[in-house]
Amino acid sequence: MKKAITTSTTILPIALVVGSVLWILPEAGNLLLWGGWFVAVLTTYGWMEMNARLILLRERSRMVSTTFFASLTAVPLLHSVRWESLLPLALLVMYAFLFASYQKRRPEGYLFHAFFLLGIGSLVLPQLLWLLPLLLCCCLIQLRSLTLGSLSATLMGLLLSIGILLLKSLCFWDFTSFLTTLKTIGNQLIAVDFTYWKDVYCATPATLPPEEWQFLTSAGCVVVPSIIAIIHQVQTSYLDKIRVRMFYYIIGMVHCALFLLLIIFPEERWTWLLLLIANSAPLIAHYLTLTRGWFTTTIFWLSLTGLILLTFFNYQTEWILSLIFS
Repeated sequence: MKKAITTSTTILPIALVVGSVLWILPEAGNLLLWGGWFVAVLTTYGWMEMNARLILLRERSRMVSTTFFASLTAVPLLHSVRWESLLPLALLVMYAFLFASYQKRRPEGYLFHAFFLLGIGSLVLPQLLWLLPLLLCCCLIQLRSLTLGSLSATLMGLLLSIGILLLKSLCFWDFTSFLTTLKTIGNQLIAVDFTYWKDVYCATPATLPPEEWQFLTSAGCVVVPSIIAIIHQVQTSYLDKIRVRMFYYIIGMVHCALFLLLIIFPEERWTWLLLLIANSAPLIAHYLTLTRGWFTTTIFWLSLTGLILLTFFNYQTEWILSLIFS
């Protein structure tokens, strides 16, 4: 049954239909929900194309895109469209350019576009710039695409995003917003505050707000299986082609970095959760699709059951908490 589900090509249409009903049904007239749904479907299609082009899974499967859309559907507080909703799509396209530079003799163009997207994303979430050293190391070691020329291209790509803001200021001859944006980015890069974690630790289950219950349960349901998937992928990476193995190493390291950034910058926790959902999709799909044995089958059914329970909990949080703590 597990193999039939994970290798089926009909699982994605089923997930799209069921997920879309859950997504839109609460407020069918809400344009923000429709916008978030459109971005999510576009990102889902992007994962499907990337899986097909890069052969992230050795078997014919739609699990990567299905895992992303189903996981995102389970968290209704991420459904309304906002600028942060575009970050998973930017992450996906950035991966596409990064992976395309693998062992290329002239990788400058690919890395320019990849780091340009990182720069654009940093305008929405400045803490993403902390991924820069990690991605450069990945280009040097895993992708073998970092040269003096490509390093210059990465810096140009990053600076171009700032250049767009500068060009806008030049057009209106008003540099106040430009300087304010630079100051805001600088402040947010060092805005480390663990007050949120202290408040969560000091709160009792009955006094914890419903929104924080949703965040903590959703984050746990994403982080735990993805960490299991990363450990398993490292242990069995020899089964993948070298090229695909390098890609998964990068995705796994970025995933650990995103989790660390979530801990360090909890003020943006919902945005980090959105990125973790997007980044965990190929990791979890790889683990559930390509592994065999009773243990993996158990993990699969536990994950499926947990996803259903998480969806129900996030849609009926206040009612469930009132039953538990009344």
